[in-house]
Amino acid sequence: MLDKLEREPFILNKERGGDVEEALIKKCIWITDTQTYIYYGLGSITLTAGFLFTIIKRISSSDFHDWEFAYGPITILNVTYSPNYEISVCYQNLSIIWIGYHFVTADLLVADILVHISVQFKMLQNNFRRIISISLAKQEVIFFIINFSNNIAFMLPLGDTQILRNLFEGMSIALQVLIICFWGQEVTNESELVADSILDSNFAGTDLRFQKALQLSILRSQKPTTLTAGKFTTIGLPTFAWIMRTSYSAFMVVYNQNAETE
Repeated sequence: MLDKLEREPFILNKERGGDVEEALIKKCIWITDTQTYIYYGLGSITLTAGFLFTIIKRISSSDFHDWEFAYGPITILNVTYSPNYEISVCYQNLSIIWIGYHFVTADLLVADILVHISVQFKMLQNNFRRIISISLAKQEVIFFIINFSNNIAFMLPLGDTQILRNLFEGMSIALQVLIICFWGQEVTNESELVADSILDSNFAGTDLRFQKALQLSILRSQKPTTLTAGKFTTIGLPTFAWIMRTSYSAFMVVYNQNAETE
């Protein structure tokens, strides 16, 4: 997919899109770079906070009952004395860090592809608005972009020392869901705007066959390109809002139950 995005018709063509197309591509690169720095930065802070949490617990107390693991207890080893505890803590945290960076990388790859698809729809809209003033020989780009994008269909009470770590974990998880839902929504919105851009073009008086081709493009854009999860729900901002509401409701249920038992 990334190789295709670096070949015709997706690369810059100023004859087709002019300065607007160049600006869109530069903005796309800026967006992908920015969200990469933010996501990797927040992920690094979250993983580091988990490691520091266990170190602080170990340094602040010599009683093994106060020692904790950031990502759940290890029960198959006797970790009630040194150096078993320290070795287990390092192993658990380094394993989570290794896995965490793989998840961040995978999320960013998906999000970046969605960003590029969204920008390609913007470039297509710009092309339609300029279509009368440029050569009509390259109109196969319309179906190329749409067909390509259609292939991308997816699918506790807090202690004082835990608040900061759990805050960053919650932010990382929310960001993970948000970037996918946001760009999934952008792809849908931009694909729907293709029809509007065709109507903005000055097609009156052009060849009848050309107008029929535009009509086919308008009909095709009536069915927006969407990102789906297992084909049972559409990925977008409403999905993100539903996930956040459901997660908060589940958290409050657990929190209230724990509060009642104390």
